Amino acid sequence: MGTIGTCEAAGLFLLVGATAVPFYNHFLSYHFLKRVKDKMTPQEFARKYEFNIHALIWLFPIIGGYVVLARKDFNPSKNGDLCVMMDNPVDCIADPETYGTCTRGQNAPKDSEFLIVVPFALNFLMLVIVNLLRFTPYVYYQERLIRLGAGGSHRDNSVSSEGCKDKLKSTIICCCNNNQSNPHEQDTTESLSMQAVVQSSLYVFAYFLAYSGPILVFSMSAAGILRPMWVTWLVVVAIFC
Repeated sequence: MGTIGTCEAAGLFLLVGATAVPFYNHFLSYHFLKRVKDKMTPQEFARKYEFNIHALIWLFPIIGGYVVLARKDFNPSKNGDLCVMMDNPVDCIADPETYGTCTRGQNAPKDSEFLIVVPFALNFLMLVIVNLLRFTPYVYYQERLIRLGAGGSHRDNSVSSEGCKDKLKSTIICCCNNNQSNPHEQDTTESLSMQAVVQSSLYVFAYFLAYSGPILVFSMSAAGILRPMWVTWLVVVAIFC
C-alpha cells in the first residue's frame, strides 16, 4: 500500500535509525570504558566527547540516506512489508532472466555494503577491542591490586573504605567491601576478572546475533546470490533481538 514516495520516506527513516543504533552501542561501551578506566565523570565526558560523537553518529546515516534516496535505492522488500535498500523487481540483479530487468535500485547492493555492512562490521570489531582487549585486562590488573591490598590489610588489620579508594583509585574497588576476612567477599573480589570476561562476551555475542542476519542479506545481495529461506528466518530473529 502507498506510493513509491511513502516507501522512500519509510526507507529513509528506517536506514537512519537502524544505522545509528549500532553506533550508539559502541558509544555506550566507550562511555563506560572512560568512566571505569580513566575515572572520567559524566560531566567531563559530555564536555570532551559527547557532542562530537552525537554529530558523527547522525551525520553519517543522514547524508548516506539522502544519497541512497537520490540513487532510487529505497524499494519494497520481497514480501512488501518493509522499504529498504533493494533492487526492483526484487532479485533482478541476481537473476534478470527470471525477474526481469531492474527499473530501480541497480546500485542498492553496493550502497548497502557501504552504509550497513561496513559500519556494522567496524562497530563489531570496535566492541571487541573496547570490551575485551581494553576493559578486561584493566579489570584483571585492578583485581591484582585488590589482592595485594588484601594481603597488606591482613598485616595491618585495618583497611578503610576511603583508604582502599585512595590507594587503588578504581571505581571497581568501590564495589568491594574492605572486610577482606569475609570468604564470600573474597570470592566476589577474585571473580571480578571472570565477571568482566563473561559480561563483555555476552554483550559482543548479543550484537553479533542481532546484526548477523542483515549483514548476511546485504552481503549476498551485493554478491548477486539468491537468498534461501533460512536467511530470511535469520533476519526475523535479528529483528526480534
